Amino acid sequence: MSIKDSFVFRKMYRAYTNALFGICKALFPVDEKLIIFESEGDFCDNAYALYKGLMDLGLDKEYRFVWAVDGDYDNGIETIKKSLRSPRTLYFLARAKHFIYDHNNMYAPIKKRPQQVISYLGHGAGFKSGKGAVEGVVSEPDFRLSSGRMSTAVLAHHWGVPDELYTSVGTPRLDWYYSDLSGVRKKLEDSYHYSEYRKIGLWMPTFRKSDSAAISDDSLKNETGLPLLTTNESLDRLNAFLKESNVLMILKLHHLQAELPSFSRKFSNLLILHDEDLKNLDIQLYQFVPTTDFLITDYSSISVDYLLLDRPIIYTLDDYEEYNKTRGIWPENALDYMPGDHVFTEDQLYTAVENILNGNDFHKEDRKRVKKEFHDFDDGDSAKRIAVLLKIH
Repeated sequence: MSIKDSFVFRKMYRAYTNALFGICKALFPVDEKLIIFESEGDFCDNAYALYKGLMDLGLDKEYRFVWAVDGDYDNGIETIKKSLRSPRTLYFLARAKHFIYDHNNMYAPIKKRPQQVISYLGHGAGFKSGKGAVEGVVSEPDFRLSSGRMSTAVLAHHWGVPDELYTSVGTPRLDWYYSDLSGVRKKLEDSYHYSEYRKIGLWMPTFRKSDSAAISDDSLKNETGLPLLTTNESLDRLNAFLKESNVLMILKLHHLQAELPSFSRKFSNLLILHDEDLKNLDIQLYQFVPTTDFLITDYSSISVDYLLLDRPIIYTLDDYEEYNKTRGIWPENALDYMPGDHVFTEDQLYTAVENILNGNDFHKEDRKRVKKEFHDFDDGDSAKRIAVLLKIH
């Protein structure tokens, strides 16, 4: 065990942060115009989409926006370190009227002021169970935001809190769907030559994380770490099918899964998209998603997000029972909320893709039904509704 992981160090660290935070609270008043954003250590996901939305509303002229990040950035955005060991960070946290986050709450070890407002945007409502999920924060969010009735139910179940603690306002990152994406499409055309293909498919499998020996942090124990296509030969068969069908399949993997040897190879019609690829193109994930024609996924929140596009979804469910036994799937009738082809074999996957290519959309009405359950809004105005909710617009 390292010194930083020791009980004594953690106690000393907590005492230090609370003491310095307390001094900052005693000496400096809350700045009503200061808003801090936090995501995964950079500028992404719901927090960044909301930040951009508030900028579009012109609120940066009235408020001071500051980002908590890892590393140094030279992009004109004011930042603080995403670390409670930084006195400057503690000073800003003590003064900010609003703290808005989507992944990690830096307020966790410290107690906010009563007049400060914490808003948790979350990062999706999929079908992965929240068994044993404990938020473990001292400063509970004042606002927990969702996109609709079922999104609220899923998120409340995950965190073990009442549905009533959630407010349905929409999902900021999905506002990208309704924005002008012509510049994004040009970048993707220049890099990946979209126009050369009949269709662009997106495959975003759930990253398998569990205590199970079969489904762990290293993903599925097979050559590819993927469901359904478990060998290098199966990837070759998929690529051959895609080439014959003139389809580009973009495989967006968890960064740990993308490091497997299977994906160091080059394919003609199967593109392995890394996080760095999007960063290099200066494209947010949810600006990229609506440039695709259909989705393949399983238990991930991307299937819920994709509903707003009203495009075909294919669900790979070959490990449904095993996944349910280990990580868990919620709700119990989750399959009723998966409006698309449910595939369990390679051949079924190819048939499902062929149906899409032939214009056979058998699940359109079912998608509409499920969309109404998960999304109260279909307008791209989530950022504006959040601004009104927080009384900053």
